[in-house]
Amino acid sequence: MLLEVNYAEEPPWPAAPDGGGHSLVLARPSLGERDPRPWAASQLPGGSPGASELVVPPSGGLAAVVVNEVLAHAPAGGLDFVELFNYGTQAVSLAGCVLTDNPDTNKFIFPPGS
Repeated sequence: MLLEVNYAEEPPWPAAPDGGGHSLVLARPSLGERDPRPWAASQLPGGSPGASELVVPPSGGLAAVVVNEVLAHAPAGGLDFVELFNYGTQAVSLAGCVLTDNPDTNKFIFPPGS
């Protein structure tokens, strides 16, 4: 055995490896394997058995855009917000993309030109 770690189904552990088909991978080993922050979901369902896992941010397209920060239920007078970050080097159009936590309600659809 090379490494054993106890993990949980709740944040800050990644959700995709919990029955979503992705493996749990040590993406940032410098933080230490006992801390949940260095763990991430594998880029592909099923992981990459016997091969290196790609753990650098994707290089382009929508795959390079991540939710970077969220403020929900801001204090009185404040605004709720979601911050997106593009890890890529090219501009990415968000036109037609949907941001939601429930596909049946509360959808934000990015307008043309986004």
